[in-house]
Amino acid sequence: MITYFNGNYLEEDLCKISPFDRGFLFSDGVYEVIRYTGKRFIEFDSHLERLKSGLEFMKINYRETEKLIDICNELIKNNNLTESGAILYMQITRGISNPRNHLFPAEANPTIIANVTKFFPQDEKLKRGVKIILQEDIRWSGCNIKTTALIPNILARQKAFEQNAEEAVFIRDDVVTEGTHTSFCGVKNEYLIIPPLSNHILPGITRKVVLNLCDELDIPYVERNINEEELRTFDEFMLLSTKMDVTPVVQIEGIKINDGMPGEITLQIQKAYLDIINS
Repeated sequence: MITYFNGNYLEEDLCKISPFDRGFLFSDGVYEVIRYTGKRFIEFDSHLERLKSGLEFMKINYRETEKLIDICNELIKNNNLTESGAILYMQITRGISNPRNHLFPAEANPTIIANVTKFFPQDEKLKRGVKIILQEDIRWSGCNIKTTALIPNILARQKAFEQNAEEAVFIRDDVVTEGTHTSFCGVKNEYLIIPPLSNHILPGITRKVVLNLCDELDIPYVERNINEEELRTFDEFMLLSTKMDVTPVVQIEGIKINDGMPGEITLQIQKAYLDIINS
C-alpha cells in the first residue's frame, strides 16, 4: 500500500521513522481514524477540528492542517480505493529530538504519516450484537485528547479478547466512562442515556452523529453519569465508533442484556446511521 510520509507518497516498507522521533520515544503525538465510504469521508471536518484541538493541547507546531484533506484524497486515489470502503489512519508527532530529552526540542519538524486500508463492515456483529467486559479505568486525566499514549486501552482490549469479548468498557470511581476505542451508551425507559463529555471521555465523532440522529428520530436522550451498579437496570446498550458504527451490546460479562438480543432503539439508530454511511 502507498503511505504518506512527510510530504511523500511511498510504499509503506520505504517509510523510515527515526529512533529519536518523539512519537516513538514518548508517544508524543496525536492521531485520527477516518472512515471513507467509497464516495466520501465521513465527518472529515469534525475529525480535523478534533485533530487541531489535540495539536493545540499538545503544543505541536503543525500549521498545515488545511492541506490534510488533499493528502487524504490523494492516498485514496493512489491506493485505488476511490470506490471502496476504507479506513484512513493519520498520525502527527512532535518530530525528532536528538539527543533524547523530555523538553521540547528548540527546533523540530513534526512527523506526519497517513495510510489507508480496505474496510469491511462486521455485519454479523452489527446484526447479532457483542459481548463486553468492564475494566478499571487507569488512564491519565486527558482522555479527551486523542493521543497515541494508549497502553491502558491496549491492555484492556487484549483482556477483552482473551475473554471472548469484543470490547472493554472503563469504570472510574464506579462511573462508566467509555470503551477502549468506542463511545458507550444505553437505553432505559425509552431514553438514550450517554455519559457526559469530560476530560475522561473522548468527544467521539460517531457519538456526535448519533445524538444528532436522536433529534431527527425524536428519540429522547440525556447526558448523565451511568453508575456501574445500575447497569443491570438498562434495557439496551450500544458501542459507537468509526469502525464499529452502532453495534448492539447483548452481554456484559456474564449478564445478558434484553435476553441476548439487540434492542429496538439501538437497531433504529443503527439503521439511520448506516443510511448516512451508505447514502
